[in-house]
Amino acid sequence: MIVRLARLELWKIYRKPRSWIAFAAIAVLVSIVHVVIFLQGEQLTALALQGIEQYLQIEGQYVHGYLVAFIVQGLLLVHLPFLVTLVAGDLLAGEAAAGTLRILFLQPVARWKFVLAKVLALGLYVASVVVFLAVIALGGGVLLFGVGDLVVLKSAGVVVIPSGDVLWRFIAAYSYNWLGLMTVALLAMLFGSLTDNALGPVIGAMAVVIVMTAIALLDVPLVAQLSDWFFTTHAAAWRLLFDSPVPVMQVGRSGAVLVMHCVVFSIVTVAVVERRDVLS
Repeated sequence: MIVRLARLELWKIYRKPRSWIAFAAIAVLVSIVHVVIFLQGEQLTALALQGIEQYLQIEGQYVHGYLVAFIVQGLLLVHLPFLVTLVAGDLLAGEAAAGTLRILFLQPVARWKFVLAKVLALGLYVASVVVFLAVIALGGGVLLFGVGDLVVLKSAGVVVIPSGDVLWRFIAAYSYNWLGLMTVALLAMLFGSLTDNALGPVIGAMAVVIVMTAIALLDVPLVAQLSDWFFTTHAAAWRLLFDSPVPVMQVGRSGAVLVMHCVVFSIVTVAVVERRDVLS
């Protein structure tokens, strides 16, 4: 039953024009990055590595598909959450505004099953967005620029990752990004269960992201302890997968925090929907 409902929800997601905005935005941004890297990649890389290139031993060129994919992933860190909330915020609020939520809840199916089906469909949609990003950013970058050792600039120094040790890191990073995007998407879905306005959940979810990010920037011990439990603090932990060696415990803890938020947001959404009066 839930799988059948999830298929229906997925069909409803993809038939809406707003669901394709994320794919169009990714295609445009990645294309721009590819053009810029193709025209001025060597100059930009030389400027970034100025003064330290003599200490590095790089196999192949500095500019290659792995570097392009890494740059794109960093650029989309802010934009992708907004794009997926456009869909997530509409899952419940949009149906409530259209009056179809009342019809759904009058069916002889438990409300939590409808919510779970929407969560599953949302997860598949977000996965399709991440896969599309991986195909055109990583796959397209490798086809256009080839591969080589990945040079990652960090505040503590420079990390050089051999080309043969890079691909699995990207697979793990894209999987981790899916989890981070799902956290924001489920928050937007939660807000959508509280209103009939599909725009409100998008604004609410992004406002939470902005506020949490701003609070985390405050250099206060008490705030630091609090922000350590913000999902925004852990959403960027995919960058740790490009450390050498990878801090497995730290990445695992960050992933666990994101999973915890996903579960809490889903449970609260179910609780709200179960108590919601759709007859008034």
